[in-house]
Amino acid sequence: MGYVYLNVSDAVLEQQKTLCQYRLDADRTIVVHMHIPKSGGTAFALALKSECICNKIPRPQKGYCRECPNVIPDASLPVTIFTQNLWTSQNYSFRPPYSANCRTFNASSRWFGFPKKNRTFTFYSQSRLTSGWPCGVHVSYARLRECCHRLELPGIKHVIVTLFRDPLARFVSEFFQVAYNRIDITSWDWCMRPEFPLSMTQFFGMPVSYPFQSRMTKLLSGSPVQTGAAGEDWTKPGVRDEALRRALGVVHSTEDFLFGLAEELDLTLELFQFVFRRTFKAPSTCHSHQNASGCGKVELGLHDLHGNPMSLNTEQERLFAENNREDRITYDTAARIFYERIEAMRSLQVLGSDLAINRRCASITSL
Repeated sequence: MGYVYLNVSDAVLEQQKTLCQYRLDADRTIVVHMHIPKSGGTAFALALKSECICNKIPRPQKGYCRECPNVIPDASLPVTIFTQNLWTSQNYSFRPPYSANCRTFNASSRWFGFPKKNRTFTFYSQSRLTSGWPCGVHVSYARLRECCHRLELPGIKHVIVTLFRDPLARFVSEFFQVAYNRIDITSWDWCMRPEFPLSMTQFFGMPVSYPFQSRMTKLLSGSPVQTGAAGEDWTKPGVRDEALRRALGVVHSTEDFLFGLAEELDLTLELFQFVFRRTFKAPSTCHSHQNASGCGKVELGLHDLHGNPMSLNTEQERLFAENNREDRITYDTAARIFYERIEAMRSLQVLGSDLAINRRCASITSL
């Protein structure tokens, strides 16, 4: 497959190779479709936006995929990275790529971004708002993968990168998104504007809401990721269980799928640096309820918008547990694989450093 490994015939290393085979081959053209949830936008999406907009990377050509207006990568470039959900602001229809002005997050600011030296990757920014899915939410992994295969370009490897998020953290985050009117006005969610402001209990009682549609599981299973109307079919018996089985199969796939944890951004950055062989600056902390890790605090979900304690009745607690059981299994499975890969990555780095030291000592003694 052209992956880069250390030339070490160690039994432990052999067992861990499959966990870290994302080391990309510089001789091939790699297309990375990066799915950026809201929770990871602070660390990744704005950095990519800084790299793309401020350096005025040329707009890519439109592709020929029938399923979606994707972009055909330039085979002459070492790596082309497409991003989904790059701009997390309101949905401006038919907004062209790179038209926004990057005022705060730029390549020379004190915020995160990519170093100017030793650039080995070219980033092509493709926003979710300009990628052909007018619903304005995330595309599915399976649909992206199908679209990639339809391009049928020789010498091209496609890698989908995403971030997993704790189900409870996602629930609380979506509650604040709805409560503070940060959901786009064209959303098809059943929580309509006249119902604002609403407490978490009221939000919990909505027949269809964002967390109950299980974005995480549907992203992996390939189901249409939409708002509102899609949730009705999603609640049918057996649909979630079947989707979960497909999702777990994708999670265990190690050929074209790489993921991190939104609650472990530092470790995710470390893993991505190992995979893409470039340095990411550490993400800054956003002190608000919308930051990457703050939404995951359980105590946030036990208070309403006014800070008053609230509780859920027995039926609501049962429904909450039922609707999040599959997501919890998926997240726990992903977290276990993620930590295994971190451990394997570090073992590879340790073995590599030991090998380098031994070679250096051997060269010195031979003098």
